[in-house]
Amino acid sequence: DDVNQPAPAAFYYLELARKNDNFDDWLKAGTRFNDAYRFTQDSTIQAAFVLNAVEAFQHATKLKPDNLDAQAGLGVADVNGGDPMPMTGIGMLLGVVAKDPNNRVANLNLGMFSMKSGQYDKAVPRFKTMIAQKPEVEPYFYLAESYKQLGMKKEAIEAYQKCKELTPDPDFGKRVDDFIKELKN
Repeated sequence: DDVNQPAPAAFYYLELARKNDNFDDWLKAGTRFNDAYRFTQDSTIQAAFVLNAVEAFQHATKLKPDNLDAQAGLGVADVNGGDPMPMTGIGMLLGVVAKDPNNRVANLNLGMFSMKSGQYDKAVPRFKTMIAQKPEVEPYFYLAESYKQLGMKKEAIEAYQKCKELTPDPDFGKRVDDFIKELKN
């Protein structure tokens, strides 16, 4: 965790969870596996991350069935391949948002899944919900990308500019400048 490496952290938490059957360890393992899935392009490794995430979140939801973070995590893992019917996971995420409209994990992932399916108009309110709670680089970036795909150049530029203000990474800031320049042309 200290060096922002979700895969090794996931396996560590999974071993702790299997040994102690502790809700927090199951939740941390599942969350780290979902994060590791997002940060790798290797489909073979992604499949292993998904299977482990499903295991972890299923155990977590058995220990605390009403925990929305565990439900959201399982929904994400199911969409990523943990269930042959990805809409099962979307349904879980929508159920989490129905109970907690501000749930960050559910909103972020519903927004990203909307983008993947070309439903940018559905992604926008998800990212706006997140930003209203806490302005961060990631939801601003996805909001800008969604606006861009919707042809809303002015809004996209504003979101990219806010994204750039919030990022501590100067290289990423330069890339954002390129995105803005592209939209202005």
